Amino acid sequence: MKNNLLIICKNILFVLLFIIVTSCIRQFHNKTKRIEESKVLETTYYELNDKTSSLLCGEAIDIETKEQLAYITVEIKRPLLTYSTSGDSSSFFQFKNKIPGTYKVQFKYMGYKPLIIDSINIENGKAINVR
Repeated sequence: MKNNLLIICKNILFVLLFIIVTSCIRQFHNKTKRIEESKVLETTYYELNDKTSSLLCGEAIDIETKEQLAYITVEIKRPLLTYSTSGDSSSFFQFKNKIPGTYKVQFKYMGYKPLIIDSINIENGKAINVR
């Protein structure tokens, strides 16, 4: 009797564990898939008062849920030069006074595939706001 009860309990635990693992995998897959479908919602350019300054800033949000992606990692890259920053608790990030030129921008967030913007041109006297 004890052996039968033990076998039944083991089987129930195995089934529960299987359900939990498949549920976690499904959630991870759905979240990872979302970043593939995401788009940069808005990029705005405006003049700065200081013509020798430059600014790239923005807010990182999930396009489907509108959830702010707090502490996201953002990198701007060009050959032989990489700058990196993290967003704050409100998902806001910024790069000030970087060397003018064309950069690749990469957004990294746990549970998402990296999102890459192939070309953003940083110029003195200009600010770029990416959302």
